[in-house]
Amino acid sequence: MSLASQLALVTGPDLGFQKSEGKFEYLPAYHRYSGVIYQVGNVRNLYKSFSGKLIILSALYGLLEACDTIQNYDLAMTDTLPRGIRVSTFWRQFGLNEILEEYYLSSGPSILNDLLSNNYRKALEPWPSSRIAEYNPYNYPGLRTASNYPRGQDLKHLLSI
Repeated sequence: MSLASQLALVTGPDLGFQKSEGKFEYLPAYHRYSGVIYQVGNVRNLYKSFSGKLIILSALYGLLEACDTIQNYDLAMTDTLPRGIRVSTFWRQFGLNEILEEYYLSSGPSILNDLLSNNYRKALEPWPSSRIAEYNPYNYPGLRTASNYPRGQDLKHLLSI
């Protein structure tokens, strides 16, 4: 059963369906997301001139490129699905770590900078893969959700390089 059907979402092409059951306002992911990390990181402005790849792990979509168009939604890796499992568990069972690994290996970036929160990193367990040559995890011990501001600062720095 797909994540979209478990959540009883209106289907559209962004969720793998050919026909849409409704009208959506699609925006690029870098423009859609507006949390602290994206605001502090000045992503809406800096991404336009960024020459690297900005990959986003989404609780609904899984792996996204920042320019992928998505609908508005409200779901986090810590949420529990109607069938009683956490969203992060769904993605771990679905093999999100393997999807990210294959993306990394096929797209050829030299360094994988990981600014994920612990809740999102859990969706990738076991992580990182030994096949990822240069892995740079950013850790913010003890900060929990307070890590969003420093993660945003680090993202801003990376987008400005």
